[in-house]
Amino acid sequence: MQSSSATPDLDQIMDDAKLGHLQISVLLLCTFVTALEGFDLLAIAFAAPVIAKEWSMSPEALGILFGVGPVGLALGALLLSPLGDRIGRKPTILLCMAIMGISTLLSGFAQNYTQLLILRIGIGLGMGGATPCLETITAEYSTNRLRNLFISVVTNGFMVGAIAGGAASALLIESFGWQSIFIIGGTASLLFMIPIWLLLPESIHFLARSEQPEVRQQLVSILQRVNPGLDQRQIEQMPVAPQVTRKLSVLLVLDPAIRASTLFMWLAFFSYFYCLYTLMQWIPTILTANGFANNQAIVAGTTLSIGGAIGSLVLGALTTQANLRPMILGFFLLSTLTMAMMGPALGNTTQIMVAIFLVGFFINGAGVGLFMLAARFYPSDRRATGIGWCSVFGRLGAVTGPVVAGYLVGVELAWGYFFILLSLVPLLSILGTLQVNFGRRDAPAAA
Repeated sequence: MQSSSATPDLDQIMDDAKLGHLQISVLLLCTFVTALEGFDLLAIAFAAPVIAKEWSMSPEALGILFGVGPVGLALGALLLSPLGDRIGRKPTILLCMAIMGISTLLSGFAQNYTQLLILRIGIGLGMGGATPCLETITAEYSTNRLRNLFISVVTNGFMVGAIAGGAASALLIESFGWQSIFIIGGTASLLFMIPIWLLLPESIHFLARSEQPEVRQQLVSILQRVNPGLDQRQIEQMPVAPQVTRKLSVLLVLDPAIRASTLFMWLAFFSYFYCLYTLMQWIPTILTANGFANNQAIVAGTTLSIGGAIGSLVLGALTTQANLRPMILGFFLLSTLTMAMMGPALGNTTQIMVAIFLVGFFINGAGVGLFMLAARFYPSDRRATGIGWCSVFGRLGAVTGPVVAGYLVGVELAWGYFFILLSLVPLLSILGTLQVNFGRRDAPAAA
């Protein structure tokens, strides 16, 4: 077989296919993994008030504990997610799930601050490597019309996991201690490796790069499941996609043709994660400091996640009919306005819960839109690497935000000023989103 790009043929097959069991199973499996990620990574936010009291931790130390998880996320996106373009998306996901599950499980047995700090990095490492591969497989197994919605559902799994973590924390922590939430999360992540291994198919674009007969037969089998009417002989004669001859690294996404757009996308991701993780990690602690009961603080954190989950689904649904970029910009602008309202709302339970819901709705909806933008922007041979590097800079924001918040809490900055400063950050995401240049491939809604 002579090498030529098979990407248009594969994409056309997926676009022409009806939505079937294989696509739905890929969507559900990937969504469940991201839900486990959200549960494992954000369990610390709900356990933090109890741990801080038990171990006599300062706000600054708590901010560092929140921040090291995203350090692991950045390292995972940097070191592990490129493996998806080398050894395959599925093996990379399984490896990352093992790292994440073991680290979460051991967190339940941590005896001191240092041990928990190190294990938090391990949790982030696994999640950071898996997420770009999960989103890449999801994008490949969806039709062009539904791609935005599929990616929003999978990314939304993170919020679903956070909601489950909040509900489980409210039920378990008081009765069984903060350790129970980590033990449950880690065990679930390790057990779910079994259905991923048995049921999740490999990336079709990755399989198309191989000339090995057994790999080509695997590709044929997948494509016939997607569209049983395809001619098997025609699929077998599909040209082999060109192998990537350069080392898959940051240089691939800093090619002169896309360098400026990549840098601005990094800025948008940094700012989005800065806000999201500051809110998700600190909301329960902030409310506890303002006189709310521990269970009320957990409910507030869960409300943020519920708002984020609904917001991402709404944006995904809207972009099946409307252009993607204006929706992202509108959601970021509204997140700025609602975030500025949080300080004055702290004195009223109903008002702060509504404000928290709206902030989660708009900031996470916009952030999921950024993942859609990146999945559409990068070509298939560097898509996992491109999304991975966006995640690296996003995770740097996720590190910076909680740590800066810990410093501001430590110097007792008035809460009104705290939230006003935070509300300015999404403006940088607006700037970054505006500067991503598709040229003739400008981000379509769904077709």
